[in-house]
Amino acid sequence: MRIAQYLIRHGFTRYLGLVREDKKLMELEDEQIGNMSNYFFDYVSPNQIFKNNSEVLILSGSAVRCLWDFSHYRHANHVVWSTGWHFDQLVGFTGWLRHIFVGNIKLHCILEHCDITGKKHFLVVNEISKRNIYGEARRYLSPRLGIDKFLEYLGDRSVRYVVLRWFENMPVIEEGEDIDLLVHDDDVKILDEFFAQQPGLIPCDLYSVSGLPGTQYQDMAYYPPYLAIQILEQAVRHDNCCMVPCVEHYFLSLAYHSLYHKGERSGLQSKTTGVEVETQPEHDYHNVLFQLAQRLSIKVGITLEDLDEYLNMQGWRPPQDTLAKLAIKNQWIEKRFFSVSPPEMVHRYKGLVTFVLRERAIEIGLHNEMRALLENSGFEIIANRSLNSDEKEYCAQRIRGGNWGKGPFPQSGGKPAMAIVAIDKSPVDPSPEILKTHPRLTNEKIMTIKQHVRNLANSRLNNKSKCNVIHSSDNEEHALEYIQILIPEGANNIYQYVEERNTSTKARRE
Repeated sequence: MRIAQYLIRHGFTRYLGLVREDKKLMELEDEQIGNMSNYFFDYVSPNQIFKNNSEVLILSGSAVRCLWDFSHYRHANHVVWSTGWHFDQLVGFTGWLRHIFVGNIKLHCILEHCDITGKKHFLVVNEISKRNIYGEARRYLSPRLGIDKFLEYLGDRSVRYVVLRWFENMPVIEEGEDIDLLVHDDDVKILDEFFAQQPGLIPCDLYSVSGLPGTQYQDMAYYPPYLAIQILEQAVRHDNCCMVPCVEHYFLSLAYHSLYHKGERSGLQSKTTGVEVETQPEHDYHNVLFQLAQRLSIKVGITLEDLDEYLNMQGWRPPQDTLAKLAIKNQWIEKRFFSVSPPEMVHRYKGLVTFVLRERAIEIGLHNEMRALLENSGFEIIANRSLNSDEKEYCAQRIRGGNWGKGPFPQSGGKPAMAIVAIDKSPVDPSPEILKTHPRLTNEKIMTIKQHVRNLANSRLNNKSKCNVIHSSDNEEHALEYIQILIPEGANNIYQYVEERNTSTKARRE
């Protein structure tokens, strides 16, 4: 507690202390110095050191050795450790020197204090130079506030949310588990206000409908927004405790999570060649899905492929561009959907691309220049279509993983506003360097066009207004799907025209 008092006097208020003995915790509470005891918790596991949201992390005793591994504390603003000559502190000191040298941390100050016997000690206070928040969606709930108060808080403020899974024993959760929440975009701020009250140790993953910054999964919405809205609108109360998906959506959303988020790591059996399934998954996805299917009288095999076909029939399979992003961390998706390109796609639709101009591009009048740029670059424009407000919303939820945020730019370019379908008369195979960041790309000229349009737009905007004004399909398969979403009434005519054009071009070459 003396350390805490000293840190508070020096401006370090949002700290987290871990204490090994319950007796010491009782002594802290008995001292009743403000609410400082609320920031100390019983030390249970080393995981507590890096699974928290403290701004100041205090390491002492054996915990000092964690200085060796920068990933343990890189989420904090400051890390404080006490000096000494024990083995753990010597290991920590060596690690501290290493990270000072490589620039991960830098010395802020050294504080001197005396313990109850009057013996002097030194606290080394360091700033984290290369800070990294633990996960895009990760938050931490204070055990002092607790899950009961958290759920009561959400109910009192009419927050639109669901606990997505493993809610059967709520408000109790097993040690090492987290809480996965899906929340309406407009209510994210309310939850963050609660999480900000005190540093916490109970992990919660917070996902918004459209994948707002800090509530994303692989830079996308966790579920396609049109599905996420359905889950929230049909949510039910579980044991008068918390809001959860209705039983049908629980089955569908858990199957979606098992297949497209976890894949082979779910432990579900696979019929796809080359997929190595995890033998000891975190949860028994198979048994839970089997029981839910029986409860709903759904006749489906509990394998990755059978569930994928069922989700596709129910409209729950992700769009192609979403699958492409998920495949980066999902071996099963990669092998099932992207290991071999359909031969007919290469010949029948070669060179096809769908560009999507965002609202800001239309506002600054780029659509006419975009058409000229395409024609001068060897593209033939087949169709173009402006979207009304309802169509913008519909398409935004089904393209680009549902995420139309600002990305690395200061502002968002807005929702999709215009579709331009074109075919390149002379596509260029992407270079190996381009494929490292865009592995599904089939024509390098697509990236050239997009970069030119972005640069042109941002040359007309001030630094605070710069944004990404254009999106596109990466390949012919994505282009076909985009056309079906953006120009459904003209899709068949476009497909037919491209097929006939490529067939005649191939015949002339032969």
